[in-house]
Amino acid sequence: MVLRQSEKKIASLIRSDNGLYCYNYVRDHDLLRWISAGYAAPAERAQLIALYAFRISILQVKHAVTEPGIAAIRYQWWREALQEVVDGKGVRAHPVAAFLYEANMGSRAHLARLEAAIDVEAEQFEDRQNANPLTIIDRQKAFEEQFSVCRLAVLSSDNDISASDHAALNDAEGVLTALQVMAPTRLGGSQPKSQRKDPVIPQEKRALIVPQITQVADATGDVLRTAPPAIAAPHAHLSLLKPLLEKRLTAIGARLRIFLSIATGRY
Repeated sequence: MVLRQSEKKIASLIRSDNGLYCYNYVRDHDLLRWISAGYAAPAERAQLIALYAFRISILQVKHAVTEPGIAAIRYQWWREALQEVVDGKGVRAHPVAAFLYEANMGSRAHLARLEAAIDVEAEQFEDRQNANPLTIIDRQKAFEEQFSVCRLAVLSSDNDISASDHAALNDAEGVLTALQVMAPTRLGGSQPKSQRKDPVIPQEKRALIVPQITQVADATGDVLRTAPPAIAAPHAHLSLLKPLLEKRLTAIGARLRIFLSIATGRY
């Protein structure tokens, strides 16, 4: 049974204990998506924050444990938590799980996608240290595909986009997450803050990934420039792929770039 709340009620939940926990959690671990989520409508913003908080929780498993057996237990814990959110009964006392339920993110469709995201992460756990950059990008695209579907379900009720545009946004989300994995910064990364620093991607890795990232960034800009504002604004963080790759980007700089992209429509 899924809790049904009015949009006004969902919007107010961001100020609840669970909502504030998730709000701060996303801000600390994924500042770029946190900034963009702030430009969504209030009810949609709360749902995006719930989705992003869950996403970070899954990505953090590989940094919290080293043993595959322990990782499997954690992934299973989250699978069971998701099922409780959908059933609406006995949701465990964890702020991320509780906020997913409160923010109406407990549909069967969301369950299938979020479970698939867990499966993607679980499958790559043992090889997490040895993957080459292109493999990391492909894996993160597969991971982010599940969240892209959920995010667009939140944003797209009257603002549908084409399948090709959806695919372009998903590719860009995967590339952004891959950059955060390869070069975690203060602006984003599921790693603890103490393990994050200004991005330094070795030259040999840059040579492999720059052409793909440039192509993805250009395609994403084309999509965002023509997408409805209700879709484009919450995806404005994707306009920062090139700046993230090419040079340091401060928190203030990221906020300003995202604001200007949305204000001018120049992504």
